[in-house]
Amino acid sequence: MIEDFDYNNTNYPTAKVADVFPFELSENLGHTWIFDVDGTIFEVNQPPYENDKLLPGVKEMWAQIPKQDLIIIMTARPWYIKQHTLDIIESHGLRYDMSIFGIHHGERIVVNDNKPGGLKTAIAWNVKRNKGYN
Repeated sequence: MIEDFDYNNTNYPTAKVADVFPFELSENLGHTWIFDVDGTIFEVNQPPYENDKLLPGVKEMWAQIPKQDLIIIMTARPWYIKQHTLDIIESHGLRYDMSIFGIHHGERIVVNDNKPGGLKTAIAWNVKRNKGYN
């Protein structure tokens, strides 16, 4: 969804959205969340990916994401397992807007510009593998 946006606005108040998130978010802008699959949503799993186990606190954390925000699922899982993986994610009631499969296992780099008022528009949240969000 493309928003009407005042590019000259330099007022970007931030606030804590939920205690589970270790950062603040702008109050007057939409957000894009990018989630890896293995180790952050499900326990790390290997092909053929038949034993996906939802990590503790994922549903509760997911419910704290503002409804108007965009959620992207990304994973190194191959394309041939895409529908199976998305079906499992949906079966747990987790919403998403887009998915990207077959990416590299290494670092994922998000590059974005700062807003005129100084708001940093790229946030990295590295979580402990397979620990969930409780």
